[in-house]
Amino acid sequence: MMMSNTENDFSKIIAELSRIDDVAEKVLINSEADKKAYSDKINAESAQFDKELEENIRKKLSDYENDIESKLTNSLNHIRRETDQAINDLEAWYNENHNLVADEIVAELIKE
Repeated sequence: MMMSNTENDFSKIIAELSRIDDVAEKVLINSEADKKAYSDKINAESAQFDKELEENIRKKLSDYENDIESKLTNSLNHIRRETDQAINDLEAWYNENHNLVADEIVAELIKE
């Protein structure tokens, strides 16, 4: 039995629709694979960014702590030098004036 043109046209349309469906399915499968690959790439980049950010923050905190420690050490050294100088000045004054001070104290005691 011979196919009519209409049946032949329907067969061609069905075959073309079947081919389009196969192509669409392959596109969906490929797009899922591409989506997963892109997601994996984004996750890897995000993890790398987080790692670099954490390292950067740790370094900056360490630098900041070192800077503060250095400033505190410098301040303490400055205070020690000033204190030592003040003690030396007092000792020098005492060594020069202790007889005079002792005489003034004795004079005050005698006066009373």
